[in-house]
Amino acid sequence: TGLNGSTMIYNKDLYDEFNIPHDTVWDWDMLLEVGKEIHQKDPEKHLIGVDLPSTLLMLKAYVNQISGNQWVTDDYEMGFDRDTLVKGFTYLKELVDNGVVERYEQMMLFSEKYQDSPSWTNKQAIVSPQWISVMSAYKKDDTFNLDTTRFPVAKDHKTTSIVVRPSQVLSISNNSKNKEAAAEFLNWWYNDEEAIEILGDVRSVPPTVRGREKLVELDLIDPAVAKGVDVALENIGLLEGRISTNVELEKITKDEIEKIGFGQTTPEEAADTMIEAYTKKLEELKKQ
Repeated sequence: TGLNGSTMIYNKDLYDEFNIPHDTVWDWDMLLEVGKEIHQKDPEKHLIGVDLPSTLLMLKAYVNQISGNQWVTDDYEMGFDRDTLVKGFTYLKELVDNGVVERYEQMMLFSEKYQDSPSWTNKQAIVSPQWISVMSAYKKDDTFNLDTTRFPVAKDHKTTSIVVRPSQVLSISNNSKNKEAAAEFLNWWYNDEEAIEILGDVRSVPPTVRGREKLVELDLIDPAVAKGVDVALENIGLLEGRISTNVELEKITKDEIEKIGFGQTTPEEAADTMIEAYTKKLEELKKQ
């Protein structure tokens, strides 16, 4: 019924302030180098604004782009090896050490709601890796001049790791006696201009180009949101898989991310701890 995807929300005014071209397409090395330069020029500013969920989104993408696999495969196997995971944690540590992201002592106060962090509300962060659906929450008022751009992708990636998800799924039962009528309804639902206007973005961003264009024309969705979906669809990576988003596995990863951020562990130790915990948890999940 609608689409969501990974994107980079950015503050257009801060791009201008730091002479970042609006057509910049980020990779991980660029983020680190530009982020260092910005923090050196202005210690109050950080290129990237993150919370724990968005840091997890970055870590998964960074690792998957190297491995070319899903985070966790459908047969309950980790899609990465130790060396690749160490590289991912090392990158997160470099972001913290070089002021590309704010210190975790501050970030963790808004660890699940970065849009309410002083770093974002005071316009001290320039970009934020997020889901397209949260765009409206990040536009705090009319002074926030925001846009979206492609999620970071490594130059030598094996998959983009850009995720596109349906908000909900509609299906027609194979046992239905009214398949044609149901299909006609869905065609009306997705493509009729009146239906598009009535539905608006109640079920998230329309999955059809026609639907997105119509809502932008009617000023019912932000053009930056429609653009974010279009760009994500153009660069979509491997399907994410249901096990990759298991909340217990995500909790294990977030715990290690937090320890990296506070300097309580090394990338190698974090990788070892996480792989050990994943191995146990995946065995449990496989038996359920």
